[in-house]
Amino acid sequence: MQRNWILLRGLVRGVGHWADFPERMKKAFPQDHIELLEIPGNGILNGEKSPLTIAETVESFRQQSGFIRDRKKVHILAISMGAMMAAEWAQRYPQEVERLVLINSSSAQHSKFYERLQPKNYFKILALASSFRNLQAVEDVEREILAMTANSSERRAYALPLWTAESAAHPITLQNFVRQLWAANAYRFPVKAPVPTLILSCENDHFVSVSCSKALAKAWECPIYIHPWAGHDLPLDDPDWVLEKLRSLPA
Repeated sequence: MQRNWILLRGLVRGVGHWADFPERMKKAFPQDHIELLEIPGNGILNGEKSPLTIAETVESFRQQSGFIRDRKKVHILAISMGAMMAAEWAQRYPQEVERLVLINSSSAQHSKFYERLQPKNYFKILALASSFRNLQAVEDVEREILAMTANSSERRAYALPLWTAESAAHPITLQNFVRQLWAANAYRFPVKAPVPTLILSCENDHFVSVSCSKALAKAWECPIYIHPWAGHDLPLDDPDWVLEKLRSLPA
């Protein structure tokens, strides 16, 4: 059965930060179609102002999507803040969304602020924010982000030049970083899952506590799979594990 997939990244990440995951997904599911959508302010849309609400970002996604223009239903796979946008999309337009796959996200209703962003990262993020526009420091910034979000040294080494090139080509502004943080902090998940949902999380996520995904899965009464060693960027650390879970989805 052919499926239409939309992939959404998170805070200050462009579609180039997916690294090789989209290509791996295309090989795993050659019958499916995949769209990569940009959060305004990130990636090729880095010249735009990031919306101050998750709902506004959803409207941008809908305008970008060829699937929506063609009135095709979609599956959405989203990570971190992107999962908030996916949830809001499904809540507002359930007729457009077949299923959600949410990776390492967090809900303000169900988790403490220090679980949603682990305290050891606070000062690191503040330090990184001041370096976004310094093109001389791009590689150092991306190395630090990888250290916080990926646990595989091999995959970090693979991703570093790709992420550096993406961020150098499409630098984020401090203003958009703050606007995205504001939108994420203000967002509240729907009380119940708006469409069938699968949650993927990581026991050793050092950025967002695994307890956040567990709490959301409990509240939404939806299945959850927990990876034993990967970090926050699960599709980077262990893409094959993610694809294996996607194969388990009902047709």
